Amino acid sequence: MTAQSEPPLSTAEVARMFSVTPVTISRWVRSGRLRTAGKMPGTTGAYVFDRAEIERLAGASC
Repeated sequence: MTAQSEPPLSTAEVARMFSVTPVTISRWVRSGRLRTAGKMPGTTGAYVFDRAEIERLAGASC
């Protein structure tokens, strides 16, 4: 059986999980508080986040 990976989370989804704004999530990324799984292509490329890591962090912050 192969493990299917969960789709990555967007900045907005992560913001909802932490009850903060997307701007705060971007600040956390720039400061090193959160790691991204990557960035979408384009000039404004949105951040994407590893679902398992964010769920772990969100659970630890409760």
